[in-house]
Amino acid sequence: TSTILINQPKANMTTITAQQLADKMTSLRPTQTIVKTAPVGMEEEKTTTWVRNEEGKWVEASGPATAAVSHPVEPLGPLRSTHTEMHGFRGNRQWEAPQCVLRDGSLARTGYTTINRDEFEDTPAVLAAKVKMLASMIRQAKFPIAYTGAGISTESGIPDYATGSSASRAALVTRHIHCVEAGPSDAHLVLTRLHSAGLMKAWVQQNHDGLPQKAGFPQSDMNEIHGAWFDPSNPVVPMAGSLRDDLFANLLQLENDADFCICVGTSLSGMNADRAAITTGEKAKKQFETTKTSVSPGLVIINLQRTQCDNVAALRIFAKASVVLNALAEELALPPMDSHARDAEIQRAIAQNNDVFVLPYSPEDGSLIEGEQASSCACARLRAGAAQDKGFELDLREDSVVRISRGKFAGDLAVVTGKNRQGHYRLKVSHDLGKGRVKAQVPVLLGKWWVLEGMRGEVPVFPLIPAPAGARPEF
Repeated sequence: TSTILINQPKANMTTITAQQLADKMTSLRPTQTIVKTAPVGMEEEKTTTWVRNEEGKWVEASGPATAAVSHPVEPLGPLRSTHTEMHGFRGNRQWEAPQCVLRDGSLARTGYTTINRDEFEDTPAVLAAKVKMLASMIRQAKFPIAYTGAGISTESGIPDYATGSSASRAALVTRHIHCVEAGPSDAHLVLTRLHSAGLMKAWVQQNHDGLPQKAGFPQSDMNEIHGAWFDPSNPVVPMAGSLRDDLFANLLQLENDADFCICVGTSLSGMNADRAAITTGEKAKKQFETTKTSVSPGLVIINLQRTQCDNVAALRIFAKASVVLNALAEELALPPMDSHARDAEIQRAIAQNNDVFVLPYSPEDGSLIEGEQASSCACARLRAGAAQDKGFELDLREDSVVRISRGKFAGDLAVVTGKNRQGHYRLKVSHDLGKGRVKAQVPVLLGKWWVLEGMRGEVPVFPLIPAPAGARPEF
């Protein structure tokens, strides 16, 4: 299998047919992960105060929270660009230009784009019109997906490490927070409500933060293509690293199937995963240029900053993600959703099972046993003494030993060290660093939502499997 780089631009990859896509997905080895460096451990917990200094940059402060640097709020002039780059190729030519609300001449992502960090916002009237168009596009879509980057999580208090964004209007005002303890923003919640309403098929997430799942979005429809803090089998992929084969195969499938992509908070600066958004936009634009109508609704980009792919957007919206998506939820009259209710359901399942779970997955590789998906009685049969080839018992009590099912740590032993303050499982993985090197002790987390979806057979592969009897990890 060839190496699939995280930052390999779509333009440098060969276009494939649907049959070639199917052949490639068949040939990919789903359990292989190629990551060149170990992920940063996420176990260390502390209360951190993130503030902006006089230069507007995020810094970690040890003292009490202080007021954030004020942002200019008065318009600084209109965006001067093409109609498509300001509004999308389906946008109304009578719409006013977005207004600049923040001047920052530095590059949005050094080494990847020549676009600076200036931020713009649509006027209230134009924004309202764009939200109505967005709602119409979603209703029209047959296979809608979401593609999100760091910008969707800054409203939750997680700094934008990738672009180094300084005083972005999207960022949360100073807050005591630890990244793994951040909560979902309104944007995460609305995308989850879209999925619950049948208006969102899948979510490709560049971030590692687990905020979609905390909002209630099912793990089974998530593709955390760049790695995840809450999945021991999917460690964070460094910029020089490679994407996991099975996740990339799923990305190719989504790229092939999607006729609509809502792209939020990403600079679209040439990451391999950008293809999910770009191809969707290109297909719709080609239809539009040929027939002056668009069979596919295409690509919608929501971002305060410009991107280098604005020219393929069917609709371009300059506004904060939560502002747009809250307005969209109102326009679509989406049913309300209580993410706390799902969290309570997960906590009940954990308490009722005393951290020992019967799962309908193979004890060899963690794959879902055929015929057990979404089976409400699968675990009941196991508890009643059904054949052991129908699943396994996973003990997540403190000091229990488990194995990682796939990815960089596939086959490695890990010991459960407890739970963090939000109830997610903490583990330490014993990982061999190579010939002549010592075993590394790598702290990881398992999101608590995994156990509920695993018990129901809703995820295709479970990240943990039982360890051999009597096995203990070496540290």
